[in-house]
Amino acid sequence: MRNRTFRWSVKHLHTKEELYSNKIFFNAALPLVKVIANDVPSLKKQFQKVHAIIQVTALDPDAEGGKIGMHYVVNGEEWLVHLNRVDPNPHVELEFKSVEAMNAFFKGKMSPATLPKMRGVVKRFGAFKAFLMTLLKMSSLLGATEPPADEETKELMVKCFFYLLSGGISQLNKMGHEEIHDWTSKSPDRVYAWAVNGYPQISAYLRIKAGKSRAGRGEYKRAMPFFTLRFDSLDSALGILLGKDDMLEAVKQGHLIMDGAPEFGGQIGAYMLEVAKAAVKNIQKSVCEFRFVHAFLFCKRITLTCPTAGCTPAKSPIGKFAIRGSPNFPTLFLWLFPPRKTPRCPLCVPQCI
Repeated sequence: MRNRTFRWSVKHLHTKEELYSNKIFFNAALPLVKVIANDVPSLKKQFQKVHAIIQVTALDPDAEGGKIGMHYVVNGEEWLVHLNRVDPNPHVELEFKSVEAMNAFFKGKMSPATLPKMRGVVKRFGAFKAFLMTLLKMSSLLGATEPPADEETKELMVKCFFYLLSGGISQLNKMGHEEIHDWTSKSPDRVYAWAVNGYPQISAYLRIKAGKSRAGRGEYKRAMPFFTLRFDSLDSALGILLGKDDMLEAVKQGHLIMDGAPEFGGQIGAYMLEVAKAAVKNIQKSVCEFRFVHAFLFCKRITLTCPTAGCTPAKSPIGKFAIRGSPNFPTLFLWLFPPRKTPRCPLCVPQCI
């Protein structure tokens, strides 16, 4: 009798929350890299001579080819963003060990288990540096807790939030989020929009019909939106988006105008919170990690600053290192494996000096 070998395959089951967060990171947050690279002059300049395929992926044994991801095709100022597509030969790549590792990294949980493989650091150093700087800018915009002072950054921040929220709600619907998909399934053809008075270029919309959804950037011009969440100024928009102002008070004072059917305002607000729960609050925690990766790779000297009262990062083991030369391997080692007696404060931010 012939010997038979049986092969057992076990599917790795991700939780719904992990899948929701990952899909929003890939298909709603990371596409903002193109927007930021084109709108920030200093970053736009860094990409002028970049001609590369830049990719972000996460290994997944259940996916075709063993990984999921998205990539950009960059030719100077021209960008193409390919969602749900993995290029076999990217010039620059951040490859995470798993969906969970990628989510954990963006949530600010940096460790050897969550760090991505970084390909192209040497061969395409210019492209890699420009991409990492843009990721850092994105995380600082979406992770902000206070409105910026200058008008240009305010415009960019509100624009990114509008794009993230409209795209995030659409992605949750496509992922089968129970409450959101139930809402879109019962809906006729309707358009929901976000806008700021006096800034037609800062707007976004979400079109839904019979369970389907599509997010768009800019004003919806084919018809009047069914409902528009309109702000009277950039400061009013940031007050709501950053959770500083109460929505009902903003409506009473005229800072937030609900054009169309006002009874849908609370509903849209609830779905905005779902996106915030899945992505924005986590991105706020990742700002420090992106700054550290940047400092580790590109700074000749590193120092730490901390907003926590009583924290003295300069006296910590990491703070005592001011080693010339980059990459700064001793500092990276101490960051990943802090001594038990002097653990690192999670709010300490590394900076170049």
